[in-house]
Amino acid sequence: MTGTHITQFNLGLDSSCVFLPAERDADHSSCVTGTLQFHLSQPIWVKGIKVALRGNLRLPRGEFSIWEPFHEAVTLQLQHQLAASRTLSSFRLPAGKYQFPFEIPVSKYGLETLTGPSHEYHTYQVDGIIERKFSKDAIVSQPVRIYRSFDLEEMERWQYSSPCSIEKQWDGKIQYSVTIPDQNMPFGSTFPVEFWFAPLTKGLKIERIRIQIIERHELKIIPTAAEAVQYNLRFFKSNKKHTVLSGAYYYDDSTADAQPLEDELCTIKSIRLPQRLHECTQNMDSGMIKIDHELIFSVELRNADGHLSMISGVMPIYIHMSPTVITKDGAVHGKDLQQLQIDQNPPPLYGDHLKDSMLVELSNICSQMGLEDAGNVPDYETAIRTVAVEH
Repeated sequence: MTGTHITQFNLGLDSSCVFLPAERDADHSSCVTGTLQFHLSQPIWVKGIKVALRGNLRLPRGEFSIWEPFHEAVTLQLQHQLAASRTLSSFRLPAGKYQFPFEIPVSKYGLETLTGPSHEYHTYQVDGIIERKFSKDAIVSQPVRIYRSFDLEEMERWQYSSPCSIEKQWDGKIQYSVTIPDQNMPFGSTFPVEFWFAPLTKGLKIERIRIQIIERHELKIIPTAAEAVQYNLRFFKSNKKHTVLSGAYYYDDSTADAQPLEDELCTIKSIRLPQRLHECTQNMDSGMIKIDHELIFSVELRNADGHLSMISGVMPIYIHMSPTVITKDGAVHGKDLQQLQIDQNPPPLYGDHLKDSMLVELSNICSQMGLEDAGNVPDYETAIRTVAVEH
């Protein structure tokens, strides 16, 4: 309740999604900014006006607890005073319209926003508060998402290579490889999975290719005092998994009829990660919360005698939040992973490339011999002998 005299009570954020700098960027910081505004139809007495940023942890306890199904805690509490009396007593606020811009610095070492399929493990919200002395405080709130920028140097602990490929031979019948361009996937991105097959026997057919991305959660829950005594545990774990996506494909998108493999075959399947923030969670390893992702593939093979066999494999992937695909308003604009890599590492501009040293020497020789005319340029062997003599 905002009170009968407080109207148009709003909290506007400049960005509902804030990205913190990578841990190695010690000179950079991020802030949650916005404006608290309200209208008073009559003067009121207030103790103060402030905004607060709060982090909330909410982890399911699972089967170990019936009466307390969630472990809840406040992980962050930052306050920014907008108006107050110097004597810390109440003061009279005249009628009228008020706007208070604010800026709350955020530590880059805090836990990220963690939401996904059927869970909100960690969330942030900003509260605008008008403190009253003899009445209930007036409060307006807005959620805000806080993520950490991805840093490749921090990924050394994950021991991920880039790109990733599995190359194997199965039962002396087929040689195959499966390749993805990178194990580090921005949230909502699209990436190719390349399958290559080389038959080692005749009559082998590829029926279907299946691709899944599985999300695994491991939560380390601190028990209550009663639970610690009852189960003799310092902590207990809660595990679950979620299928982020699953698809079945034919090796030839134009037909479902499998033909015997006569020669090498390469086919590429495009995989699109979910582009809604509640459909997938980014990778995390905070000690209390661990979230991993795996790409699982399987290939159905029809042998010459008609029997069906299957080859399969698992590739770990790392899904991270990125400002290149998530806007300041929290909208996800999925992009092609290979195009993102090109955008971040563009080729040099024409004229900025390095010239071949041999061509430079040949050009100098032609100039010294007075052979600027293209028709008088010496043949390759003559030019090479000239270079050898000079050196």
